[in-house]
Amino acid sequence: MRFSEFSKALDDLENNLHQLTHEDLEPIYDGPLNREAYHHSKLRIVWLLKEPYGREDAGSRLEEWFGSLTFFSGKISPTWKRVTYVTHGVLSNRLWNEMDDYNPEMKKELKVISWLNVQKVPLKDSSNTNDSDITEVLKNPLTFDIIKSQLELLKPDVIICGNTFKFLCNNLLQSDYIC
Repeated sequence: MRFSEFSKALDDLENNLHQLTHEDLEPIYDGPLNREAYHHSKLRIVWLLKEPYGREDAGSRLEEWFGSLTFFSGKISPTWKRVTYVTHGVLSNRLWNEMDDYNPEMKKELKVISWLNVQKVPLKDSSNTNDSDITEVLKNPLTFDIIKSQLELLKPDVIICGNTFKFLCNNLLQSDYIC
């Protein structure tokens, strides 16, 4: 698939995501942090995480946030720090005990990943997600279909589940991937 077709398909998926608006909160539009870099990457990595936090970010796009100078100059959350460190290890084919300590320069490598949240709408501002919340979200066929469509379009070589494997293995990943 050419990049222009890939980008158009991502735009179409974002339009579908808008249907998940909940209590006047739009979803946070997830996907590749840099479309072109992800599309041309030799190793396509998708992170599947539980949910976005911060109601103030509702309706924003991760791609725009990632592209801002704030991301590279500011302090990042513990989750982003772990994602950055693990991504660096995967891309450099090194185990954690062979790697240097985390450094902010590693954030540049995130341009080749895609970040998907199971829960697309930030329902709370805390950093704790109840498993029951995720189970409930996946009962919505639209959510399930969007995640499946995202994975089909992104064609990842590597999927890293951030405590989401137990939710997705039996009903989403099993048919097409590794379970």
